Amino acid sequence: MKILSHLVRRRLAEHPWQLFLGVLGIALGVGIVLAIDLTNASALRAFEISSKSILSGFTHQITGDVSGIDESLYRDLRTGLGLHKLLPVVEGEVTGDNHETYRLIGIDPISMMGTGGAGLTGIHSNSLLSLLTEPDSVYITESMREKLNIDPPVKVTIFSHGRYHTLNTLGVLPDRGDVVGQLLQSSFLSDIATAQEVLGMQGRLSRIDLTLDDGEIEGVKRMLHQPLQLIRSETPVNAIDRMTRAFRINLTALSLLALVIGAFLIYNTMTISVLQRREQFAVMKILGTDHIEIFFLVMAEALILAVLGILSGYGLGIGLSKFLIKLSSRTLTDLYFVNEVQHLYLNTWSFIKATALGLGGVLVAAYMPARDAMTTVPMLAHSRSVLELRTRSMHGSLLISSLASAFIALMILVITDKSITAGFTALFFIIIAFALAAPLLLVILVRGFKPIIERLMGLLGSVAARGVLASLSRTQIAVTALAVSISATIGVSIMIGSFRHSVETWLA
Repeated sequence: MKILSHLVRRRLAEHPWQLFLGVLGIALGVGIVLAIDLTNASALRAFEISSKSILSGFTHQITGDVSGIDESLYRDLRTGLGLHKLLPVVEGEVTGDNHETYRLIGIDPISMMGTGGAGLTGIHSNSLLSLLTEPDSVYITESMREKLNIDPPVKVTIFSHGRYHTLNTLGVLPDRGDVVGQLLQSSFLSDIATAQEVLGMQGRLSRIDLTLDDGEIEGVKRMLHQPLQLIRSETPVNAIDRMTRAFRINLTALSLLALVIGAFLIYNTMTISVLQRREQFAVMKILGTDHIEIFFLVMAEALILAVLGILSGYGLGIGLSKFLIKLSSRTLTDLYFVNEVQHLYLNTWSFIKATALGLGGVLVAAYMPARDAMTTVPMLAHSRSVLELRTRSMHGSLLISSLASAFIALMILVITDKSITAGFTALFFIIIAFALAAPLLLVILVRGFKPIIERLMGLLGSVAARGVLASLSRTQIAVTALAVSISATIGVSIMIGSFRHSVETWLA
């Protein structure tokens, strides 16, 4: 075992570029999967925060259209139905002196006292009563104070609806560790009147939060008219999840595509490594090394590459996700709703998923080279012709497997043509079909273009063409990986161009 581990270390040390390319392939695959998964999780987390009621403990919300809700409805609910566990909220986006976007949230401290425990946990309602006595006043959180680099009480200037407003920061609220606390980290907290003035919503409310039992729901619904509606508090988050599902599936599929291309690179690296050591494996077998030990030797090399690549992919994924968050936030803002994803949400599940996919991809990619090393016949190890003949003999079975994969993709598309998940599943089968057929296509194309290459490049062209055909065990995997990556790039570019053209046509 010590000898085998020494051989692994020696092999990796003697071929640093192969080690680098192998690690790079894994790092790119894992990094992109992790980056897109973190971006999806961070975006969804931000939407959950932005749609979360600032006051916990409410069961329902009354919402309207972009013009808001007439504040007289709040009065009617209290006096007409006798409801007390309800709170009016006015909120909107404002811009600070540093050109950052913040949220201004207006509440009624007096109404908070009658909500029966629903409210800003850890903050007594009486401490917010000064919002009613001090005009144009706000509270901020400790995180907001550090972000603005101010020390209340102090005046701050914000911009909203074409005007500048000066607000008095009365004090600092303690940070909270829950979702509501994350919302407050980029928010000003004011009373209703101040928020209505700054946001240009005089006489209007953004929503009304309520705590209702089953017997009160119908009474509230009878008082509402279109476009007002009563929804459960968790409905906005569920709606966001449904709205962005296609967007997130697209990103996830693209990340898995990157992992597939990375697997091709790993397979190519391990195949070349095995081919270069056929004679060494033959000598090891003659000296008594068991074929299972040789199999685990190659798999151990792949495992080392996997560990190095996965660790590198962590750093790449986190760095790339910070860039992707800005792009995805801009896209979702344009397509769905106004929201700014400002924080990277690191979650354990994203790292576990990226690790499992990366490790699984490496082990699958390394299996065939390891199997070839295990079955190397010592007497034939010096004969390249035997290896090349075996490679050519596999083209027929690869073609049959390619046709089977293409048939599966066709069946998926025939059965359902409206499912995004099914569509991407069919796409992956098409990629597999093309990859399996690529070696045979390579032989056909090289033989077909060989006369043209010889005429254009002379003897060098003839030698080059023959070299490709004579070393199919090495060249076909590299060509397949390059072809898949180029086709993926072209396909994604055409897809994005089609989307843009469709949007332009729709707008016109």
